[in-house]
Amino acid sequence: ELVIVGVGDDARLLCSLARRLQWRVTVAYHATGKATRERFPAADELQIIPRFAFEQVDVRGKYVVVMSHNLDLDREAVHRMLTPEVKYVGLVGSSYRLKKILEPIRQPGEPERKIDPALRDKLYSPVGLDIGAETPEEIAMSILAEITAIKNGRFGGFLRNRKGAIRGEGTDASLNASTSNPSFLDEPAFPESCRV
Repeated sequence: ELVIVGVGDDARLLCSLARRLQWRVTVAYHATGKATRERFPAADELQIIPRFAFEQVDVRGKYVVVMSHNLDLDREAVHRMLTPEVKYVGLVGSSYRLKKILEPIRQPGEPERKIDPALRDKLYSPVGLDIGAETPEEIAMSILAEITAIKNGRFGGFLRNRKGAIRGEGTDASLNASTSNPSFLDEPAFPESCRV
């Protein structure tokens, strides 16, 4: 399952591609004109939460991509969602932005909140595999490729450099089952409504 934090056009594109790859997708965000079912028809769930209330989103056993492009929202999302139970948290942005997001959060009347260093291995930022992605479509593909590599315990290198078997314990039957739906194959790869 994939949780997307953000409602921009890049989030719509990631949602659409993830659903095409048969992920169950939840888009979690606060109430805004962009957080609508019309903008995210591919989402299995659109979870409207109070602003900054990311602890309300169930991330247990899930993969999360934080892409609100708002420093305060992204910081709060990472601090709240990077838990021992989450599988992966990917953060869109630069290494400099990551440094700002990892700074402790100090709220008046609350104890300082810091990210547990033991959880840092679950945080991937800049998010995505290094494939030279530039277009929104390539970036979405890079992000989902990284998530797939993490899910399958791989590093995402070139198959020609791999020693031993290329495939895990999966079978051709599982591949055929995922591509046997003709309507899935007939759909455009990126619906016009999701283009950035």
